[in-house]
Amino acid sequence: MQLVSTTAILGLTMTTLVSAFSYKASAECLSSKSTIEQFNTDQVTKLAMEKVCNKGCKPTWSDFRSILREKYAIPIINAESEKMGTPDLTPHYISLMDAAYDMAEQKCGAKELGDKDLCQNIEEVKKIAKCVRGNMWSLAVSKSSDILPIMLAAPCKKHEDYLKNPELLEQTLPAYMEDYASQCEKPEAISAEQT
Repeated sequence: MQLVSTTAILGLTMTTLVSAFSYKASAECLSSKSTIEQFNTDQVTKLAMEKVCNKGCKPTWSDFRSILREKYAIPIINAESEKMGTPDLTPHYISLMDAAYDMAEQKCGAKELGDKDLCQNIEEVKKIAKCVRGNMWSLAVSKSSDILPIMLAAPCKKHEDYLKNPELLEQTLPAYMEDYASQCEKPEAISAEQT
C-alpha cells in the first residue's frame, strides 16, 4: 500500500511539477492542474488492495523512510523518468516526492498511520491520497525553485502524456505493485522463520 501511495504521489508530483507555473510554461502545460485534480486515486487504492494487500503484504506509512524510499520509490522514479525521456529531471522528481511525503504527514494526517497496516486502514489511505492530490498544486508552487526545469515545454508535455496514458493504471502501476508484493515480508513467513 505504501508503494501504491508512493507511486500515486510520484504520478501526482510529476503532473504538479508541470503545472505549477503554467502561466510561464507552454500551452501544453495549461491543462496540467485539471489532470492532477482528476487523477484517479481511488483506482490506485483499488489496485493496491488487489495487488498488494490481497497478497499478504502489511505495508505501513513508516516503511517509506526506512525501506521503501530507497528500495522501491527511487528506482521507480529512475525507470519512469527514463521511459518518459526525462532522466535529467530525476533529482527534481525525488525532491518533490519527498516534499509530497512531508506534506502528507503534516497536512493530510498520514503521520498518524505510523506503523499501522495500511491495508487495514484503506479509508484513511483514500483520504490521504485525495488530500495529497488536492494540495499538490500549492506544494509545487511553494517548491518552484526546485521544479523550474520541469516547467519547460518538452518535459511538461511528456508529464501530461504520461499521466493521461491508460497504461499507467492498467500496466505500469500494477506491475510495480506486483513486484513489491513478490518481495514484501509477509507475517506468515516471519512467524514460520521464528518457529
